[in-house]
Amino acid sequence: MEQKQPAQVFKPCRTAIVAALLWDCAALVPGIVLLAVYHKTLLQTAVGVVACLFGLASFFSSWQVLRTHILVTPEGIASANPSHSWGIHWNEVSDVLIRSRPKGTQIRRADRLVVLKGRSEQMLPLNTSVLSQSDEEALLTSIRSRVRCRVSEVVDGPFG
Repeated sequence: MEQKQPAQVFKPCRTAIVAALLWDCAALVPGIVLLAVYHKTLLQTAVGVVACLFGLASFFSSWQVLRTHILVTPEGIASANPSHSWGIHWNEVSDVLIRSRPKGTQIRRADRLVVLKGRSEQMLPLNTSVLSQSDEEALLTSIRSRVRCRVSEVVDGPFG
């Protein structure tokens, strides 16, 4: 009887959660301060409201990314969080692009996004920057070993 390989589940690491919260608070806290303390003029109030809205939008975006888990099985790969899930079979992958930015939002670490493209033009984006470095390397190794197409890597210019 053939033994099936167990599925691998990759979850965001704690440092990514802390970094995302700090990044989101960078806009939210000044907005709250502007609204609470320096609300004497219409411009200060407007800047405070915009900063709060930007911080909240950033927080909700981070919340979605940090709740996403990546599932790798012998049949395919999937990205899932409580509000949605989608995946692609390994034999349907026609192109893989690994896009990285050397100086991303996390200190001492590159931002990396892996995009798997299917034959029917479906795309599966995976934000691997939120994984621990060992999980990220394990995921990239797993993807490279299972796809039959070429894996392209693009390094963008430095952030900032």
